[in-house]
Amino acid sequence: ESRLGLTVRMMGSSIFLLLRLLWMAVIVYATAGTVLVPLMGLDASATPYVCAAMGLITVIYTSMGGLKAVVFTDVVQTVILFGGAVLAVVLISIFSAQNLGGAFAWWPSEWASHWQAPSFTFDPFVRISAPVIMLAMYTWYICTNCSDQMAIQRFLATRDTKAARKVILVSLMTDICVAVFLNILGLALLGFFMAQPHLLGDEQMIMANADQLFPRFIAIGLPVGVSGLVVAGLLAAAMSSLSSG
Repeated sequence: ESRLGLTVRMMGSSIFLLLRLLWMAVIVYATAGTVLVPLMGLDASATPYVCAAMGLITVIYTSMGGLKAVVFTDVVQTVILFGGAVLAVVLISIFSAQNLGGAFAWWPSEWASHWQAPSFTFDPFVRISAPVIMLAMYTWYICTNCSDQMAIQRFLATRDTKAARKVILVSLMTDICVAVFLNILGLALLGFFMAQPHLLGDEQMIMANADQLFPRFIAIGLPVGVSGLVVAGLLAAAMSSLSSG
């Protein structure tokens, strides 16, 4: 405000609040409409009610527990979700070893025709390329860690500046590891359903409904108790994003 004036500050604050509200709305709706409602066997018309229930429960536990409750639920849901993802890859590998001739037979042996070829050009007119992705992620991390209240509130909760720096380093390393592993999980799920297309539909349906592969595998591929925990973890993840935002 002292450098750019009150108008710029108010505009920046308004844009940030609008972005945060839209971001939270998309997360809640996507979690409820794509995962929870289909897995619970509910009609699509129940989605708004599920979203409202998620929001109400989140407001209650955040108001009662504060930041400690937010951090605690973050840790629990991360362990459950990542554990479920690891178990999914293990179970798919076991299925692959028993039915496809090798534990890692689900790993693609050739580049599929519908996959976009990777681009390493520095041409600024190419929409998606490796340099553009790296620049975008670098800029995004600076933006979120320096100005996003979801990150700043966690930095302020640490003991000192040294601890805050460690938080950033650990966050960066874990983000990279999780992103790589989730890509592996995606390939494993693709291989599983390509080998058993009757579980979801024909090949074209698999490509058109890629977002449904993991929820579908939770329903048919995980043990009953574990699938319930993973669904609870997905619910907690959406609620955690709400409580942080």
